[in-house]
Amino acid sequence: MIRSMPRYLILPILYGLCVMVDAGDKPAQNDKAPNQKLSVIDIRRASDAERTLAATLQGLVNKTEARVWIKGGGMQKILLNELETEGYELEQIATVWELVASFRAKIKGCIVYDSGNRSI
Repeated sequence: MIRSMPRYLILPILYGLCVMVDAGDKPAQNDKAPNQKLSVIDIRRASDAERTLAATLQGLVNKTEARVWIKGGGMQKILLNELETEGYELEQIATVWELVASFRAKIKGCIVYDSGNRSI
């Protein structure tokens, strides 16, 4: 059928199909807002031990859902703005110890590491 169609009609038809498929793939903005609090901590000025603690706690807490965001450089501001747009409530955490206090119930045990070993 396409071979018998004039070439000038093929491109608009294909474009229309692509637009219809693309529009169907995008969820509506705030269709399902998470209504969830996300604890955001900036560890760029933290010690190596505090960075390790924050990353370990992030791994424990985020097993089932996003709850802790470790702020870094790059596109972080844009990503955090997008998360707010999607319905996340961003709670700024000042220190790693505040983060520990917030999620104390998730901590069961401890991690011992050698601060002279850069493998972490």
